[in-house]
Amino acid sequence: SGAVIDHFSGKRALAAIAIGVSMLALLLLATIASVPIVVLAQVMQGGAGVGLTLAIACVTLSLARQDVLGERLGKNVRYAAVGAAVGAAGLGLAGSFVSGRAVFLLAACFGIPALLSLRWIHPVALASPETRTTHHTAPPRPKRKTPAVSPWRLLRDRRILVFFACVVM
Repeated sequence: SGAVIDHFSGKRALAAIAIGVSMLALLLLATIASVPIVVLAQVMQGGAGVGLTLAIACVTLSLARQDVLGERLGKNVRYAAVGAAVGAAGLGLAGSFVSGRAVFLLAACFGIPALLSLRWIHPVALASPETRTTHHTAPPRPKRKTPAVSPWRLLRDRRILVFFACVVM
């Protein structure tokens, strides 16, 4: 999935799409309580989570200088932990004092500040990552020195296919 994310140049847009899909899944869970909708929402949440995690890593790689990338990723983990704790407390209070459905509605509302924070990242800052890092996927595709590898190439690698089969089992 990292290869798929690397294939697209708009990492910020991909992160916004993943947040939007996650918010939609939460709204589905809050409004429609049927088994097919719950399964669909869970699949949407899983895909959005994978895409969002990788998109955040790509944006971080584009924004941070290579010599401080480890520290920046550490800060990402720290903020994620604090956000999870605050979110869990808020959702617990909503579930205890309002209703079970309020948990999903509140969680969907948490996507709004996430979308706003993406908006605050200036496109100019993402346009020149080659001044901060030498990683070959940091610059936009037209500026890359090495050609992009097709994500479909993964489907021809037997090791990846065996891994996928093990995950499915």
